Amino acid sequence: MKAKTRTELYGDERGVSPVIGVIVMVAITVILAAVIGAFVFGLGGEQEQPPQARLDFDIDGEQVTIRHDSGDSLAVAAVDVVVDGSSVGSGALEPGGPDEAYTAGETIYSGTVDSDAEILVVWRSPTSDRTTTLSHTTMP
Repeated sequence: MKAKTRTELYGDERGVSPVIGVIVMVAITVILAAVIGAFVFGLGGEQEQPPQARLDFDIDGEQVTIRHDSGDSLAVAAVDVVVDGSSVGSGALEPGGPDEAYTAGETIYSGTVDSDAEILVVWRSPTSDRTTTLSHTTMP
């Protein structure tokens, strides 16, 4: 009885691995080129960052005063106070033009709020539909 050779036992599949390796390398190169191209040509777009500000909630019974404590100035037109899911609107904010901004020490909101109400200070991007909650609290 004649012994079988390696080719007869396993077949000739040695060429499969290098072909798959080349395909994977080409795919990685194409993906890297697309990512680099997106950055170079600005297709990813620049994301506007919300302002970083610390707000202070002063609660006295049902009276709430929200003050800008420190950090970036907040454009009056971009800030909204929301109480229990309803905007109290810009009428509750100090009047100001579109270029005016709250800076440290200024009052953003002062009014009466029911107990157990949730109060949010929301920043709305002037260039997109993006919103960010800057600060929040719940009435005692």
